Amino acid sequence: MMLRRSAGDFGVVVLSAVLIGTGAVSATAQSVTIGGGYITGNEYQQLREAEKIVYAAGLVDGMLGAPLFGAPDSGRVARLDACIKNKSAEQIAAILSKDLQENPELWHLGVNVPAYNALNKVCDLKD
Repeated sequence: MMLRRSAGDFGVVVLSAVLIGTGAVSATAQSVTIGGGYITGNEYQQLREAEKIVYAAGLVDGMLGAPLFGAPDSGRVARLDACIKNKSAEQIAAILSKDLQENPELWHLGVNVPAYNALNKVCDLKD
């Protein structure tokens, strides 16, 4: 499976905006748009294991780089970085895969939001 983004899915992906899906938005949060991501939870599950690992590593790299795009950081990026410091990309992919398996109601969504939710459960990213 090729990882590519369709023109209709284009949007602004902002790490802190993903909090809307988790109910962790503070009263001072600005209105943001979360793009659909490159692939859905269904598509992620169909990837070969090696592809899941590479996708998960890239996804985390993107989350860690969110401040480069102006995403406000109230400590979430530092908490994520500290949490995954000793975790392999295989572990991150396993965390995401496990959470998707346990939450089939999320399979139709872009995998970016379920991935944040899965990492939030492990890393306590909420303020």
